[in-house]
Amino acid sequence: MLFNSIYNYSQNKISSDVNDTLSVNNFGKSIYEETNLQKSEKLNEYLLSTIKARINLKTVNPKAKKYYQLALISASLSQAYFEQVKANYKKSISINLYALKESNKIKNNSFACFAKMAIAFNFLCLEEYDKALKYYKESEILAKYNKEKAALGYIYAHIGTINYKNKNYNNSLKYNFKSLEIRRKLNDISKIGYTLNNIGENYLAMNQLSDAEKNFKGAEKFSLKANDTKQLSDNYLNLGNLYLLKKESIKALDYLLLSNKLGNESKNLEIIKESSLKLYNVYNDKSQYKLALKFLEESLNAEKKLNKDQNKNELLKAEFKYETEKKEAQIKALSQQKKIANLESQRQKTIAIILTIAIISLLITTYFVFNRYKIKKQNELLKAQLIEAEKTIEAEKKATESELKALKSQMNPHFIFNALSSIQDQFMYGDKVIANEQMGNFTQLTRQILNVSGKKQILLSTEIDILSKYLELEKMRFKTDFDYIITIGTTIDEDYHEIPPMLIQPFVENSIKHGLLHKNGLKKVSIDFKLSDKEDYIICTVEDNGIGRKKSQEIKTNNKHNSFSTESIAQRLQLLNNNDDNVIYEDLKDENGNGIGTRVIVKIYL
Repeated sequence: MLFNSIYNYSQNKISSDVNDTLSVNNFGKSIYEETNLQKSEKLNEYLLSTIKARINLKTVNPKAKKYYQLALISASLSQAYFEQVKANYKKSISINLYALKESNKIKNNSFACFAKMAIAFNFLCLEEYDKALKYYKESEILAKYNKEKAALGYIYAHIGTINYKNKNYNNSLKYNFKSLEIRRKLNDISKIGYTLNNIGENYLAMNQLSDAEKNFKGAEKFSLKANDTKQLSDNYLNLGNLYLLKKESIKALDYLLLSNKLGNESKNLEIIKESSLKLYNVYNDKSQYKLALKFLEESLNAEKKLNKDQNKNELLKAEFKYETEKKEAQIKALSQQKKIANLESQRQKTIAIILTIAIISLLITTYFVFNRYKIKKQNELLKAQLIEAEKTIEAEKKATESELKALKSQMNPHFIFNALSSIQDQFMYGDKVIANEQMGNFTQLTRQILNVSGKKQILLSTEIDILSKYLELEKMRFKTDFDYIITIGTTIDEDYHEIPPMLIQPFVENSIKHGLLHKNGLKKVSIDFKLSDKEDYIICTVEDNGIGRKKSQEIKTNNKHNSFSTESIAQRLQLLNNNDDNVIYEDLKDENGNGIGTRVIVKIYL
C-alpha cells in the first residue's frame, strides 16, 4: 500500500509541462509496473542517480528543479522500500530519514508522512515498539492534516499491532476498529479482511471465542473476495486454532489443512511452521502417526529456515543498537572534548599537536614496516601452498584418468558381448540372411568403437552415428514393431561439441532390453540432445514406452540379472563431472498409475 501511494503521489505532483522531468517520471512509472523486484530495484537505482545528476545542472530551470526534488524523494522512498523487503532495516531507516529531511526542506507533508510511516514499520520489524509507536503517532498527525484516509487506516492498524504485541488487547481493539471504519468507507476489500482478522486475534487472545469466530469468518469472506491468498492462509490458521479451543477437531483439521496448503503455495514459512505443528498435534491425538510425523518434519524444516532469518534480524537489531549507542557516545565525547579544548591554553594545544603528529608518524612507520614484513611472509606461504596444490592436482588428475581408462576397458567388451549375443540369437532362431546383414553392420560398428575407445572425447556426430548403427541392429532384431528417433537441439553443433565416447549407448540398451523386450505392440525409443540454459553442459534424454522400471525389476529379480553398463557410466560421469547429480530416472505412468515407460536424463558437462 505504501509503495503504491508514493508513486500515485509523485504522479500528481510532477508536472507534465517540463519535458525533461516528464521523461524521468515516465521512466519511474516503469519501475512500479515491473513485477520482478530485483529488476525494479535496478531501475530505481538508475532513476535515482539520473535525478541526482540532473538536479545539480546549472541549466535546469527553477520549475524543473522543484519537480526533480519531488522525484528524488519519491525514488529515495522506493529505494528504502527495497532495502526493507531485503530485511536491511537499518539501511532502510537511514534512507527514509534522508527522504524525511528532504521533504521537510520543501515543506511537503505528504512525503514526510510516508517517510515516518516507513521508519515506524522498520522499527516494528526490529521489535523496537516504543520507537515504532513514536513515528506512527507523528505520521498520524500529518495524515490527518493531509486528509490521507488510506494512510490513517494503515497507521491505526499498525498501532493496533504494536498494542497486540505488548498484550494490551483493549487498546489494540480500539485502534483496529478505527482502521476498520476508515477501510469500510474506502471499500478496501483486502484491508477490511486484514483488519477483521486482527480483531479476531485480539478476541482469541482474550478467550472471547464467539466474537473471535465472528470476525475470523468475516475476514475469510473479504479475503476470498479480494483473492488474497496470503491473508487467507493466516485467517485459516486462526480458525483452526479457534476450533481446536472449541474442541471441534473436524472443523479445526479442515482449516489447518487449508492454511498449510496456502502457506506452502506462497512459501510462507511462518504459516507452514504453525499449521504443520498444529496438524502434528491433531494427527498424533488421532493416533495417525505417519501423518503426524510428516507434519512434524515439515514444521521443523520451516522452523530451521525461519531461525536463519531470525538470527539475521537479531544481528541487525544488535548492530543497530550498537551503532545508536556508539553515536550517542561520540556526541557525548565530542561535547566533553569541546569543554576541555576551551580550558586549554594555546601552548598546551601546540604541544599536544606536536606529540600527536610524532606518535602518528611513528605508528605509520611501524605499520608500514610490519605490513611489508607480513606481506612478504604471506607471499612465501602462498607460494609454498601453490606448489603443493599443483602437485596434489596433478596426482588427482592422473588417478582420475587411470580410473576412467579402467572403466572404459570394462565397458566396451561388455557392449561387444551384448551385440554378439543379439546376432547369435538371430543365427539360431531367426533369418540367416538378416543375421549376415547384422554381422556386416556389426563389423562397421566394431571398427568405429575400436577407433574411439582410446579417446577421451569424440564429436557428438560420431556418437550419434554409433548409436544409429546400434539401433539399426536392434531394429532388424525386432522386425517391424520397433522404431526409434534421434533429435538434436537447435543450439547444439554436432560437428563442434564433444562428449566422452560410448556414454549414451548403455542407457539405450537398457531401455530396449529391460523396457521394450517384454512389451507387446509397437516399441519406441527416443534420444534427444540439447544444451542447458547456461550452455555449460549437454542434456541427453533417453525415453522409451516400455513396461517401466518396477515391472522390469521384477523380471530381473526372477532372472537374477545385473546390469553393469549403466553402473559403470554413472561412475564414469561422477569422475568426469566431480558430482553425483548426473543421471536422473523418471518413471512414466498412465492415469491409473501403471508404468508406461521410462525417461533417463543424463548431464554431460562440457
